[in-house]
Amino acid sequence: MNKLSTFIPSLTIALIICANYVSAQDMHFSQAAASPMHLNPACTGSFNGDFRVLMNYRNQWNSVSVPFRTMAASIDAPILKNRWSKGFLGVGMMAFSDRAGDGRLTNNGANLYLSST
Repeated sequence: MNKLSTFIPSLTIALIICANYVSAQDMHFSQAAASPMHLNPACTGSFNGDFRVLMNYRNQWNSVSVPFRTMAASIDAPILKNRWSKGFLGVGMMAFSDRAGDGRLTNNGANLYLSST
């Protein structure tokens, strides 16, 4: 019981501190299949070819004064394709920008991806 009485307040404090770093804005595209690494990071490098470059742009709610804009660009490739007997290693990178209307709520970032099959 003593460990539980110190664990719960410690967990509560840690969650309160982490709440400052959490963002609730999420990118959304009308055709999610056109952004496979955003849909599922395990899709990195999972295609037929040497490399894949994708660019996505969505402009929505044009009737409001400042429409919502979402942009993303990514590149990925399967490596060690012929050297691994069980599969390959997929590496990729994505950069994105999401700006929401008059409030100028912006979410920018870049991600690195690594997957294996």
